Amino acid sequence: MDLLSPFWDRVFLFLKPAHQVTLMCTSRRIFRIGATDEHEYRRIFQRQRLWRESQFPDQTPEKCLKYIRRHVFNLHLIHPEFRTPEVCKVAVRASGCSIKYVPPENQTHVLCMLAISRDAEAIRYVSRVTPDMEMEAVENLPEVMRYVSPERQTRELCMTAVTRDGKSIRYIHRQGQSPDICIAALQQTPKAWKYIYPENLTPEVYMAAIKLDGYRLLEIPTELQTEELCLSAIEGKTGFFEFMPSSTHTLPVCRKVIKQDESDIQHVMPFKKYKRSFYSCMFVKPSSPTSPSTCPVAVLDFFLPPMLMRIG
Repeated sequence: MDLLSPFWDRVFLFLKPAHQVTLMCTSRRIFRIGATDEHEYRRIFQRQRLWRESQFPDQTPEKCLKYIRRHVFNLHLIHPEFRTPEVCKVAVRASGCSIKYVPPENQTHVLCMLAISRDAEAIRYVSRVTPDMEMEAVENLPEVMRYVSPERQTRELCMTAVTRDGKSIRYIHRQGQSPDICIAALQQTPKAWKYIYPENLTPEVYMAAIKLDGYRLLEIPTELQTEELCLSAIEGKTGFFEFMPSSTHTLPVCRKVIKQDESDIQHVMPFKKYKRSFYSCMFVKPSSPTSPSTCPVAVLDFFLPPMLMRIG
């Protein structure tokens, strides 16, 4: 029986589904041969074809045109040789994804644009895609960028996608995620941050992300947290200064934090080590114009520079 396996496998290609099922009941070995995925799919396609022919027998061009006008979603029931441009246009006007049943030779530019304008997802069924088709699809639904190959992802197309939906940047290839495209995506939605590749996170992208959400500073590596980024992050925000590394506690950053919220002085790195000196300076009456007042910012200016030098 094993020697006859290629013979039975070939026989299944020419038999009707009913005869295949009957043959598979004769023995277990023939059943295993006929139960492969290839033969299963072939039986499904044969049954679909038989059902289509039973639903609409005796097809002619005139009957098909009249039929599709009454049943616009049934283009797949019409035999391919009767899918004329008039019949396809009626079907595509009702459902853009019906373009997948249109023969490639009948997929004209006008018909494809009509299908995409009805349903942007129809672009994946178009046999010959042009740049204006891709632009039309992305303008209607930015998520169709997943169907655009990397070599066809132009800057204009990517910018159009991210300005309409920032999260569509996840479908843009690594080289296509330029700083201006990343910034445009972040401005549309801060959630686009997690879809940007690490190698495309430039200082400009960091600054744009921090201006939208200061807590994004905590996700930036410590060695890349510059003073400019820290000042932008703490602008009008309090509560996360204690989580910032001590290397970012520069004088301008500390001054700005204390001005916004005096209670944050306890999180300043030199204050933790020289707490007694801070308190003694804050509550001693000034004896000379050069001595600090009781204002926390003045105390910070008086003590912080020499302490930073001593600690460094």
